[in-house]
Amino acid sequence: MLLIAEGPWPLTNGWFALLSGIAACPLTARLANRVFGITPSGRARFAAAALIWLAGQIARRAGI
Repeated sequence: MLLIAEGPWPLTNGWFALLSGIAACPLTARLANRVFGITPSGRARFAAAALIWLAGQIARRAGI
């Protein structure tokens, strides 16, 4: 909702939530396997989503 309410800029927590959701999505893993020939594990997808979420929290608190 923040993306709709505030627009695409400045970076909002919604961007980071969207990107972390895409990182954790099983369809993204299937696409990576199909296109790049790699199979990210569930732990790797979860770690990527958690790091993106953490970056969003840091950016939000820093006021970026």
